[in-house]
Amino acid sequence: MCSTSGRQFIHLRSAQCFSTVSSKKLKIPHNLREGEDVISSLHDDVLLFILSFLDIKFAVHTSILSKRWRSLWYSLRVMNFDHRLYPWFKKFPFKNSLDEVITVVPNVQEVYLKLSSEPSHCLFTWKSIRVLKLKDVDGFIWIRNPHSVDLPALEALHLTRVVLNMKLFNGFLSKSPLLEALTIKCCDFIDVEILNISSPKLKKLCRDYMTKRFSLENLSALVSAEIDLHFPFGSNEEYTKQVIQFLEGLSHAKFLTLSASSLEIFSSAMGTLQCLPTQLSNLRHFKITSSPNDACAHVLQLLKSSPNIESFHLEITWVNLNSYVGRLYWDEPLFYSTVVEVYWEAEQQFQCMYQLKFIKIKNFLGCENEIKFLKVLLMKATVLEKISIVLAQVWPYSRDKMMSVVWKMLQSVPRASPHVILEFVNCFVLKL
Repeated sequence: MCSTSGRQFIHLRSAQCFSTVSSKKLKIPHNLREGEDVISSLHDDVLLFILSFLDIKFAVHTSILSKRWRSLWYSLRVMNFDHRLYPWFKKFPFKNSLDEVITVVPNVQEVYLKLSSEPSHCLFTWKSIRVLKLKDVDGFIWIRNPHSVDLPALEALHLTRVVLNMKLFNGFLSKSPLLEALTIKCCDFIDVEILNISSPKLKKLCRDYMTKRFSLENLSALVSAEIDLHFPFGSNEEYTKQVIQFLEGLSHAKFLTLSASSLEIFSSAMGTLQCLPTQLSNLRHFKITSSPNDACAHVLQLLKSSPNIESFHLEITWVNLNSYVGRLYWDEPLFYSTVVEVYWEAEQQFQCMYQLKFIKIKNFLGCENEIKFLKVLLMKATVLEKISIVLAQVWPYSRDKMMSVVWKMLQSVPRASPHVILEFVNCFVLKL
């Protein structure tokens, strides 16, 4: 769910680098003779930008090129280290030499580590670091208690397959006053039952494959959240209360992405609720991954609490087509029957959505639940402009027939918005 965060920081460093270069007049000779060194004529900021994509091992190797390059890597602002490039890594662990690296390149701002053993504790007091990305490539990295955590410049923290305790995690939050982006993927936390995240300046939160229950507090600056949960909330009152508190923690987000497992967890706890008492009134862009069996009532239950969304993206997961509990109406005479409405009479009272302009459904198969879902949104979205449908990659010889039947079915639905375009991606566009 969180694969774009690394690219975003690459773009950031690119923008910073070239903004620095553009502020100075960079002159490269046009009539270079054969054999002349073009690269060395570039500005230091450009060369450091190039080195920022290399592992520190190869960045250091450039020091033998010439006097110009001998000490250039000392000014690196981005350090990459992948232990798989070092056959001697297990004999001479990187953590034993990290202190020396910090001494030589003290101004590094972004650190990207791929390790198989615990890093040096001095990493957690490297005061110049703005971005820290720590990933295990063999299993899990166990981080014991460092003497202290002091990262006053840290803005983005990305942990993948890391094991740590609550004391250390709280240290990251409390000793990093500028922290704006937090990504936690496949991590484990020892000596804690419920993980609490509280950070008033946090703008982006990504929790991928979380097996621990956790709570969200004091996230008043939150703009974007991606949540992937893999633990049972249950269906009793206690768990329902936890779900409500969890959603309250996300109430400031404008962009929200929920995985299929997260929706399933919420659904089991929300089963007895007619509507959520928590309003996601700040939410503007909502993305959900869901199985076809959950893609109706539980999604709409969340939409009821999101009155101001402008775009909604539903990605349907087809792990096993035969597991779908429902009917493929588009290829049956019953498709034209009023039976589609029987189970959704209660949803006719669904409030109007006055901001929703764009709907996208990926892996659409024309199933009973999908049609019900689209009909309700057509009847309630007053400013809807476009429905974009990406068809599932099955039954290619029936796709034209399915599109025709779906279009006719939706065309007969009373619409709240007078101008709606139905687009079958990579196929054709129709006006409803």
